[in-house]
Amino acid sequence: MSNILAVLSKAVVDKKKVAVREKDHSTIRVLEPYVIYMNREGSILTDCYMRGSKGDDEVNQKIWTTMALSTINAAYMLNDHFRVQSSSDFDPKRDRYRVGLMAMIELVETEGTISQVRKLWTHLGSALDGMLSDIPKGNK
Repeated sequence: MSNILAVLSKAVVDKKKVAVREKDHSTIRVLEPYVIYMNREGSILTDCYMRGSKGDDEVNQKIWTTMALSTINAAYMLNDHFRVQSSSDFDPKRDRYRVGLMAMIELVETEGTISQVRKLWTHLGSALDGMLSDIPKGNK
């Protein structure tokens, strides 16, 4: 299980998809793990989006689920990154994550980031204007 935990933890940090095979199942599922934590009973869990397998009717539908790592037989990190979705499914402030948090994705605040980029470009524009105003007109 330590290898499975290592693979899933790295996938959370790198925001990469993971192919897993559950015990007692021959199907392979693709996870987008958002958080890994230990619950009060000592079980290690991941909250993730999961895509169905080829045997499922809804192959491309992602569902939010909690999966115990003890139910996973094998895990392989894929080269595909996943896009973090802001939805009501994942709330990093949930009480259950405070007990034994092991790994959690870093949420990027889009609106704040856009605001910071705008400020940066404004400052860069002002700096360039200042630099260009110091150059004699014939050398521009």
